[in-house]
Order: sequence, then structure tokens, then C-alpha cells
Amino acid sequence: MDGTDVWVASNFDSVIELNASNGSLVQTLSGASYGFDNPWAIAVDGTHLWVANHAGNSVTEFPTG
Repeated sequence: MDGTDVWVASNFDSVIELNASNGSLVQTLSGASYGFDNPWAIAVDGTHLWVANHAGNSVTEFPTG
């Protein structure tokens, strides 16, 4: 959670952002579009989202604001 939204890593090659107050979908980040593969874990600090890529053995960084 980044204070406003909840971020969920999906093993179907996407990361989902949900509105924390009502659970509605904000956006879906596709691994194919953003260069990550089989997201294993995520971390958020309110400014950035990091996606740990299980299949790619790498980390992808996104701005969140």
C-alpha cells in the first residue's frame, strides 16, 4: 500500500493498482508493456513501485505519483 492505493503482484505477468478506499481498479501494468516477467514481489514507498521479476531475475522501477 502506498497510502492511497493497494498494489498487487499477479503471477500472470501483471501488477494491479486498486483504490484503497473502495477497491476499484485504478490500472493494470502489463509485464509485456513494461518489461517485467512473472512479478514475484513488490515494494512501494509512496514515490516509487519496485517489481521483483521472478523469471527475469531483475527489478523494475515505476514512479507512482
